[in-house]
Amino acid sequence: MPQFMVRCPDHLGDGVMALPAIHALQATGRVRLVGPKWAKALYGEQQTGAADNEIAVLLKPSWSAAWAARHHKTRIGLATDGRWPLLTRAVVPGGRHRVADYQAVARAAGAAPSGLPTFVGDDAIDPSCPPLPSNFVLMLPLTQSPQTAGWQGFGELAKRIGNDRVVFAAGPGEDAALRAMANTSTVLPALGLGAFAVIARRAAVIIGNDSGLTHLAAAATRGASGDARKVHVIYGGTDPFHTGPPGTTPHHSTRPPCWPCYRKTCSFARLAPCLDTQVTTLQTAIQTSIQAQL
Repeated sequence: MPQFMVRCPDHLGDGVMALPAIHALQATGRVRLVGPKWAKALYGEQQTGAADNEIAVLLKPSWSAAWAARHHKTRIGLATDGRWPLLTRAVVPGGRHRVADYQAVARAAGAAPSGLPTFVGDDAIDPSCPPLPSNFVLMLPLTQSPQTAGWQGFGELAKRIGNDRVVFAAGPGEDAALRAMANTSTVLPALGLGAFAVIARRAAVIIGNDSGLTHLAAAATRGASGDARKVHVIYGGTDPFHTGPPGTTPHHSTRPPCWPCYRKTCSFARLAPCLDTQVTTLQTAIQTSIQAQL
């Protein structure tokens, strides 16, 4: 049985996109996960302790990840960030969705990945959660790249939908920013990945930026055999066909010549021009798409 050291992606959205690849590796051999603290919660149990003959599968696409694994006899990963000389099997990105890129890496390691990201999580509401409205709309407004991926209209959109039916959620340490835009809507405490998945499954509709929690919400919906189209994603500087949560409903406005940039800051304005989706326009599009769900 092969033994793998899997260097997981550092960001939650990429981690969710890597789910099919890592599940396939877990089905093929013994896996030791290296990466963020949330990796165990997302991918499940893992092997502990390094083995002399383990294969390094580098899903983190950086040069530093390849350098850290240079002592492994076999090193497999995407040929990105100028690191291909450090890889024994370099997988060339082919203009595919990132889910497919990660699957190609797993395939090069001998696994047989398939399907879209799926996450099951827990089956009960976290006791720290406040009461949830019936048939609620879950909003995920925050992102680590607010200038280029953070749409500014969530507060106004919540008012138009009805604050009493909207629930806001974010990650650890983001409570103050979340409450500043939530008005009278319900605000969830920071939850573990499994507990968040429960909320996402129960939501009638989910609206978010192209962020880690939005990717997780789509995977959790799929994990309960739900329709990921109930997840509405507002795009700025990223491309839904390459890094967006697969199977979800995309919303975007203008696409300037610099799009997609995948930058954390915009070179042209304090708020990127690709984020100028108007509240009224978005509300109309969402209500048209979800009238059967609300």
